[in-house]
Amino acid sequence: MHDFCFKRGKLYCENVSVASLAKKHGSPLYIYSHATLT
Repeated sequence: MHDFCFKRGKLYCENVSVASLAKKHGSPLYIYSHATLT
């Protein structure tokens, strides 16, 4: 099972908005889910 999903048309990883991560860290950005990898 993966931990990426869409909520109200926005992509989330482990309940964190991918857009908020890109805003904070810039783009392009690689995002990995710890829950998916373990």
